[in-house]
Amino acid sequence: MAKSSNDESHRTSAITSTGTGCTRGDKDASESKKNLTSSCSTKMIKISAWLIPPPDIFPKLQEEIEQLATANQTTSFPPHVTLVGGVEVDPAKMPTILMNFQESFQGFGPIPCKFNRERGVVAGYDDDVEDDDDDDDDDDVCRKCEDGDVRRKCKWNQTAVAVVHRDDKFIRSVKLSRRILLTRNDNDIDTTSTSSTCTPNVVVGEKKVMTPHTENHDDELLFKPPTNEPHFSLAYSKFALDHSVQDINIPPDFDSTEVVIFYTDPSTLEGVASWKELGRISTL
Repeated sequence: MAKSSNDESHRTSAITSTGTGCTRGDKDASESKKNLTSSCSTKMIKISAWLIPPPDIFPKLQEEIEQLATANQTTSFPPHVTLVGGVEVDPAKMPTILMNFQESFQGFGPIPCKFNRERGVVAGYDDDVEDDDDDDDDDDVCRKCEDGDVRRKCKWNQTAVAVVHRDDKFIRSVKLSRRILLTRNDNDIDTTSTSSTCTPNVVVGEKKVMTPHTENHDDELLFKPPTNEPHFSLAYSKFALDHSVQDINIPPDFDSTEVVIFYTDPSTLEGVASWKELGRISTL
């Protein structure tokens, strides 16, 4: 579906301002994928699939994320709800992956992102969860601030999150993304095969897709600890913010019509600055 040039220009400036090296437009995205494939062809890369807010609220959400980043001396990032994150893939297969996303989500329709307002914004404290940051050699769960107060350690990408309701269509979009990225074999998503490696004719949206036997259909296991919830991140930091997360405004509910594939390697707080957009898929 065509977008107005005004909407596109607002979205372009908002994403570019994060410093994540995002690219927009078919030509730029194609060049980005080409360069990434040629430079990373000898190793696997990590990618994520995100839902992006619509143009009418995107700039405001970006501004709020940047204000929190500035106030807490941490990094900014594009506003998004993660469908699946940090999946290792062969960069040479990116064209096929993007094609599978495009074919699978075409006609899927708007995906609701509605927030649990009773819970408010919450922090995912990392006290009892192994920290998988590659560059973090500090096993302490707390640190002392200059004034002597102790700040609890957080999961860096769950420092301040708004929990997303598990709407049926939202969960179907999560599972569809997982099927595309986490299939056990190297075959494309197949809508007709009855191969023994898959269970055929699982209806997702208006499409039938193959379900890998390795897919986990327990909704409780689709989302990462410590919150174990689908969420919209408002801040990234290894430690609790300087003020209560309950004071942070919950984003407005929205319907997303774009799935964006991001290069999220390394998947660490320090790696955020090198993240790049690889492809954008309309769900309409």
